[in-house]
Amino acid sequence: MPFMTGQQFLQSPTPPGFSVPPDCSVYLSEVPVEFTEASLQAFQASLGIYGMVSAKILARRTPGPTGSVIVKYQNPDLAWAAMSKLSGHPVKLSTGEMRHLIAKPAAPPKESVAPVDLNTSAWFDNTNAESTGNYDLLSLYLADLPSEFTQSDLEQIHQQFGAGLPSSVKILPPKVSGETCSAILRYETAEAAGNALRVLTGFTVNDRSGRQQVLTARYAAQKRFPGGEDWSRTGQTQYPAPALIQHRQHASGADSGGDSLPSVYVSDMPADLAEDGVRNILAQVGLDPASLVAVKFLPRKFQVQSVCVLLRYNDMASVNSAVAALSGFQVVLPDGNSRQLRARVADPPKSTSAPSLPGFGSSGASGFGSLGASGFGGGALGNAAPARDLYVAEVPVEWGKDNLISLHSEVGLEPSRVAQIKILPRRHEQFPTGAAIISYVDEVSAKTALGLLQDRPVYLQDGSQRQLKARFADPPKKR
Repeated sequence: MPFMTGQQFLQSPTPPGFSVPPDCSVYLSEVPVEFTEASLQAFQASLGIYGMVSAKILARRTPGPTGSVIVKYQNPDLAWAAMSKLSGHPVKLSTGEMRHLIAKPAAPPKESVAPVDLNTSAWFDNTNAESTGNYDLLSLYLADLPSEFTQSDLEQIHQQFGAGLPSSVKILPPKVSGETCSAILRYETAEAAGNALRVLTGFTVNDRSGRQQVLTARYAAQKRFPGGEDWSRTGQTQYPAPALIQHRQHASGADSGGDSLPSVYVSDMPADLAEDGVRNILAQVGLDPASLVAVKFLPRKFQVQSVCVLLRYNDMASVNSAVAALSGFQVVLPDGNSRQLRARVADPPKSTSAPSLPGFGSSGASGFGSLGASGFGGGALGNAAPARDLYVAEVPVEWGKDNLISLHSEVGLEPSRVAQIKILPRRHEQFPTGAAIISYVDEVSAKTALGLLQDRPVYLQDGSQRQLKARFADPPKKR
């Protein structure tokens, strides 16, 4: 989402298909327990958010430093503006720990549960399920549950927030780690399932150790297996596979056919996600997971907590929609830190007969054979225009040019945009980090790299973390 001021948010109309409760209320979680209605109003005013009518602080289910609040606003546009601004906003607890607020439309009061328009609701506008039959509108798939959660715990959440109780609950086996599990919840009516989806999406729970888990909820896939057996007997939910994937399941060899498909390059994806988790994210941002042809996880280099992926689609329209929806979407990494996804249209595969770029030879195990100890062979670094050179500090001392090239791939910038790299001499031998000058083929690439590299976390040999510092390099001194 592009940066907008508070005033711009207030003027932003409610998006088409966005469902705000009749009383214009927003459910806000991860709120520091010391917040009162007055301090919450002052906090919102500092962000340029106005129009709050009341705030109801909810009773906490478990002890902890944060709680939840139902906030009412004067009209739907103000509610949407507040939710857009508050969702993901960092707050500092009294313990000094940082958390990120979670904001979503509040569930209707229990005594007057409003029906959900399943074709336009923001919680399920990614697929017209009634026409495709790909999803079961009576069932929800709930992921990232603490492994000790029971049916009683899930029913308690439903009762607390006014959602109708599920008619049946099936707890699925935990993940390999044993820390979280999934569940299938079935409801009597589609309205009850839709209202439960609104309550459970992004809901935060604590496990026995006090660690927080953010639930992932979506409609369960309606998948029938040979012999008429369905998900309710197998305990499995699957996304329908496009024809291309179904064909590949019977073919041999690598994923060569998908390399020519239009693709989205996404960086900062949590490293612990599998393909199903990626598809869940697509559903959360309003995309149709079924339109995704394939997911390709790229080899990780130095980023321990995140990974880069290629999302294959059959057409450019889907690619452009995915780039717009995923860019800036906030995710939580395995270490608990939050990160915003970076998405762009992936470059087409390079031809094997393409000529080598300046400074990039064809020899060497890493594919950058001309990168010698003193830099690239093609001219002095100072010959490049100053606007194309970046000075990057806090680079781990054990890193070489190949490491920096790989880092560009990690953050979503093609290595071919790099013209030269010069590792600068260390001023202090005992320091664990150094600096480098990186030149790019044009000014646009340099500006793009500046935004991608600035404050990028990197890990040192001892496991500690630093953040890269990048700026445009000073022009070369005249001799």
